[in-house]
Amino acid sequence: MKDQKIVDYIVSQMKEGVSLEEIRKELDRRNLTENEIKDYVEAAIDVAIYKTQGGGVTEDEERPKKQWGFILSLIGSVIIFVESLVLVLYPLPVLNELHNILNFIDTGIDYAYTLALGFGILIISFGVKKSRKKKILGILIVVLSLIAMVISGFILGPLLGIIGGVLISRKSAFAR
Repeated sequence: MKDQKIVDYIVSQMKEGVSLEEIRKELDRRNLTENEIKDYVEAAIDVAIYKTQGGGVTEDEERPKKQWGFILSLIGSVIIFVESLVLVLYPLPVLNELHNILNFIDTGIDYAYTLALGFGILIISFGVKKSRKKKILGILIVVLSLIAMVISGFILGPLLGIIGGVLISRKSAFAR
């Protein structure tokens, strides 16, 4: 019967890049026989292969990957929101002709829409943390980010939102 702590130790050392020879020396110092060391190393290799093929991934190991989707969509939504807010409150065009005034009003409405989209993405990003419908919310974040990109011409915020939404929807599909 193998001690799971020793198997876990070997797997963690292998992940850190420690050579099998060094691991064997350490196990030898722990007074394990050559056959026990061989069995433990084989068991650890089996565990490592099983995990790299997608099996045995615990919720704790999956969590950091899910967090990236949340973090990127959150940052993207904040960037969209702040850019839109700045452009709504401090418009850039110089208003010296009627044409510029009408263009300014149209542009202001676009940025107001984008402001609402940024706020919506922000709310949805926080909703992802507690919702069981992560895939749907991830897709919604992607769609709203694409709309924000088209309406406003912003690139960075919507791009982060798209990447975050894809990560959220993709990881939730595998988390079942």
